[in-house]
This record gives sequence, C-alpha cells and structure tokens, in this order.
Amino acid sequence: MYFERRDFILLAGSVLFVIGLMPFMPPAYAIAIGGGLFIGIKSFVVHRKKTIQKETGDGICMECGEKTVGKKCPNCD
Repeated sequence: MYFERRDFILLAGSVLFVIGLMPFMPPAYAIAIGGGLFIGIKSFVVHRKKTIQKETGDGICMECGEKTVGKKCPNCD
C-alpha cells in the first residue's frame, strides 16, 4: 500500500474522528479505533482497485463494453 493524494483526506478524516472520540473514551482506545478505521478503509480500496484492474485486463471495448483480449474485442472482431 502506498500513499496517494486522496489518502491525506482519509487521514485527516481519521484524525478528526479520533479527536471527536476523545471526550468519550481514553485516548489510547480512540487512537486505536481511528487507526483501525484508516487501515480498514485503505485496505478495502486497494483490494477493490486490484479487482477492477484484474476484471478490465487490457482494456474495455468502446463499442460493446466487453473486456478486450490481445487488444481485440471477442464480440466485435
């Protein structure tokens, strides 16, 4: 997992969530929940991105929307 630009928004949201939890529970628990939230969302996004990339393969046909194989569409060519 590597950091992208939008991950800073997720990090800022997690920090603000931790700050919001601190009045209601000890800081160590709030930090653990915020860290778990960040790691959970980040791993979900990485897994989803890999799944989408695997499904598209070489690309998608502009005519019918099927997955292209060897830079050719099995339906259109």
